[in-house]
Amino acid sequence: MAVMKFIRESVKEMKENVTWLPFSSVQEQSLLVLVASTVFALVVYGVDIVTRATLENIYALF
Repeated sequence: MAVMKFIRESVKEMKENVTWLPFSSVQEQSLLVLVASTVFALVVYGVDIVTRATLENIYALF
């Protein structure tokens, strides 16, 4: 019974006491995270390519 009481109180808390962001705001912030993550991934990929090429050139000398 304690578990059911906890679940009921949790649902009530989520409905009545939590302030939710508007859906449009969530969409904008999600898009920002998606763009920032993509840019970061491309930068890391670029660094990886440059590092690999540099190391291959160094190893070719030996």
